[in-house]
Amino acid sequence: MVAMSMPRVSVPLRVIFHTRLSGVCLVAALLGLWEASVRWGMVESDNWPAFSAVLVSFIRGMATGELIEVLGSSLWRMARGYAAGCVLAVALGAALAMLPPLRRTLQPLIELLRPIPAPAIIPPLMFLLGVDDGLKIFVVAFAVFFPVFINTMSGVASVDAVYLQVARTFGLSRPGVLWRVVLPASLPHILAGMRISLALALIVTVVVELTAG
Repeated sequence: MVAMSMPRVSVPLRVIFHTRLSGVCLVAALLGLWEASVRWGMVESDNWPAFSAVLVSFIRGMATGELIEVLGSSLWRMARGYAAGCVLAVALGAALAMLPPLRRTLQPLIELLRPIPAPAIIPPLMFLLGVDDGLKIFVVAFAVFFPVFINTMSGVASVDAVYLQVARTFGLSRPGVLWRVVLPASLPHILAGMRISLALALIVTVVVELTAG
């Protein structure tokens, strides 16, 4: 039999160039409008500097290293909160999916906390944790927890029962079944939740840095 190959569809370079050019022009127009809104007095606020002033401050901060230091510390706090939230979510999600009594006990509390937006817990936590790194890490972990938790529970619950029966036939203990069968089978769900939570972690980091300093 002769394998039939699909014809390759090539996009003309002119189309790609015009698509990129239109995007660049839009960004340039928005930046120009930003600059004009300050220069022409359309917006008068200390919190709305001109784009040129922001650009000069950015270059100065990069040259002195101050901006890199601040950005690095913020990313480090985000990474710690992200890691803590993911680890707790995977552990608790797998435990609740595999242990129905534990799920019936804790799931009402989790469902009560899940709809709360992460920025909403910042003001009350400032009285408990202050405005140090502990607050920022906790808020990021709180925001990261629920998408990973829900995906982990969904992934563990969707593992084929045949896999579990075969694992028990080979004499694997419950922790062995979890590590060798359940977690590898549910890994796509877990990684999908972690991918969603990564964007949430970045957004919440910016919000908590602006709120708590």
